[in-house]
Amino acid sequence: MNRKRYELALEEEQRWNRIDNEHLTEEQKQTARQAKGAPRNESSVPYDPLTLQYRESAAGDSLRCSDEHIRYRAALRAKMLQEKDSRETHNPITGERKPEFQLPPKTHR
Repeated sequence: MNRKRYELALEEEQRWNRIDNEHLTEEQKQTARQAKGAPRNESSVPYDPLTLQYRESAAGDSLRCSDEHIRYRAALRAKMLQEKDSRETHNPITGERKPEFQLPPKTHR
């Protein structure tokens, strides 16, 4: 009975030590953040929201590539929908030839 109580007390002590250590490291991180200071008027996105231009950095290039890929996929879906809507190459009402859907250039990821 005493051995079981001792083991439970030891486990509880270890648990509280672990909690104290986590709390201490979190306080140290918070202190380091406060000492570093927050950048003023610094955007967290790699583009300028006023001019809508991408930043000249690796993050800006990555975002530009991702955006171009999204635009390409959207245009590809639109083209497929247009093709599935009607296989006709001419407008049945006016008789004019339907304009061919132009895809943006494909980007590589």
